[in-house]
Amino acid sequence: MPRTLPSLLLLAALLAASACGNGRLPGEQARPEYQGRVIRVLDGDTLDLELPDRSRLRVRLAGIDAPERGQPFSKVATDQLSQWVLEREVRVSWVDQQPARGRAPGRVIGDVWLGERLLNRELVEQGLAWAYDAFLRDPSLCAVEQRAREERRGLWRAPQAQWIPPWVHRARAAGRPDDWVAICPRADLDR
Repeated sequence: MPRTLPSLLLLAALLAASACGNGRLPGEQARPEYQGRVIRVLDGDTLDLELPDRSRLRVRLAGIDAPERGQPFSKVATDQLSQWVLEREVRVSWVDQQPARGRAPGRVIGDVWLGERLLNRELVEQGLAWAYDAFLRDPSLCAVEQRAREERRGLWRAPQAQWIPPWVHRARAAGRPDDWVAICPRADLDR
């Protein structure tokens, strides 16, 4: 019985959030949204916005991780994101913010919308980004990634030996252990 209590509490919280109609729990504050023009695409999952007040905001697309420089399809992912958004207006739904210290301090982590298109998801659908296990809030991205892999889209066209998650690539480059907690099932990948 104790094992099911956390599951029941989680289910109750999810039902309460959906009953509110806005994905938030009762009493939870609305999360900020930003509108702005994309003035720079740094890589396949990071961009700079110019806000209406002319201030700038760096945004990391939430829940995904695009190939790093030096990995297959890194340039393709960056070019695709640039083609979609550069010099265009987008909306960013805030998900989180990088801590003030460490890698890319202070940048916003969010869902990036071009009209009704959620670009985070589209990059995974195109095979140009991985569902980012460590920061995954939308488990349906696992199935989206799996379909892209099965259909050999984007980076999944590369030889399987090159299917190295970007977070593993970064860890190895920094001399850190490359262990991670897998959320998405990836039976076809060696760990």
